[in-house]
Amino acid sequence: MSKFVLFLSLFHLPFILGTFNATPGNDQPPLSDYPIEPVDIRHVQVNDEFWLPIIKRVQEKTIQYGLEKCQEEGRFDNFLVAGGEKEGTVRGAMPFDDTDVYKIIEGASNSLISSPNTELEMLLDSLIQIIKTGQ
Repeated sequence: MSKFVLFLSLFHLPFILGTFNATPGNDQPPLSDYPIEPVDIRHVQVNDEFWLPIIKRVQEKTIQYGLEKCQEEGRFDNFLVAGGEKEGTVRGAMPFDDTDVYKIIEGASNSLISSPNTELEMLLDSLIQIIKTGQ
């Protein structure tokens, strides 16, 4: 699979899974002229024969590719430098480079709803600790 297709898959995963996202605890009553109600993403499982294999492939390939690119570009090191855990200077030309890490974590977390994966969950926990160090 080409890197472009992998990039597109990674880019669109949060949007695909986030389509079902809603803010929990929203106390506002639904508008009477708008019959569609938001659905909490934690209650949505995509487990049909079409989407589930795609979600699993995203977990196995796309998320890993995104994490490798973040490693290559020093995204994780930036958090460790900011937290004083690592010597060096912050890498990257843009001040918002850390958002790549956040979006990958978001997409991976959303994928766990439909396709639980203990190994991926442990990896996300370690990434969250790195972010915590930088904050």
